[in-house]
Amino acid sequence: MIPGTDYFDASASQFLDVAATSQEFRLTSANNQRFRWMVGAYYLYTDRYISTTTGFNNGLGLFGVERTPAGPNSINPTLSFLGDENHNNASAGFVNFDYDLTDQVLLSAGFRYDRDQRTQLVSPYNTSGEPGAVNKATFSQGQPIFTATYKALPNLSFYGSWGIGLRSGDFNQNGVAAAAAAAGTEGVSDKVPKETAKTGELGFKSNWFSNRLSIRGDISATDLTNQQYFVFIGSIAAQVLVPINEVTFAAGSWRPVPSSPPACRRLAASA
Repeated sequence: MIPGTDYFDASASQFLDVAATSQEFRLTSANNQRFRWMVGAYYLYTDRYISTTTGFNNGLGLFGVERTPAGPNSINPTLSFLGDENHNNASAGFVNFDYDLTDQVLLSAGFRYDRDQRTQLVSPYNTSGEPGAVNKATFSQGQPIFTATYKALPNLSFYGSWGIGLRSGDFNQNGVAAAAAAAGTEGVSDKVPKETAKTGELGFKSNWFSNRLSIRGDISATDLTNQQYFVFIGSIAAQVLVPINEVTFAAGSWRPVPSSPPACRRLAASA
């Protein structure tokens, strides 16, 4: 206890260990033909361990907790411990087509299907939630995209696109929902749903003065479902993901973009 108060000095720490392996394969057609295509596959394996700890600071120093809580006789005894190991297998297949309808009009279409299998192994040392639990979830989504481009002039083009995007769901650390509720924070769950986005965009691109100046403009709108939002809850020393049911973004802009100087000028400037 801190003399003269009802409070004690506490510490908070987090340990994270991540290893990942990924591979992608693509097969494409020749690019000198009117109809072009590309197909591919993607795989990602992630092994992640994370622990979040609060401890009693008795003035003897701090102890770095990783996978095992510090005992009551430690220089920095652990008060709360949340730890879990996560094995994630993400795979995707995708295809894209481009077709020159005319010399000025390009039509593009693509499709991607993602599947993300997640397994969470909860530490038996957890002081909240379900110690030793095994949680599993699979998140998947098809994501089409369509684009049309019109080249009105050699230096001016217009485009429009619409598509669906995915951010996979996830697990918060097991027990944070109960710990957050006990601390008076509602709306936190141990499992976070997937986030999807539907986006439409219209815009133009142009180059002027022998490509010395580029001017671009666009308007876009995005509808998000279950937008994932990071929140730090100080009372339990944890950063968690919470979903926002529906979010809409709309934006418009135009901007001049000065072109880079020729390579010889860049070299001269750096000499």
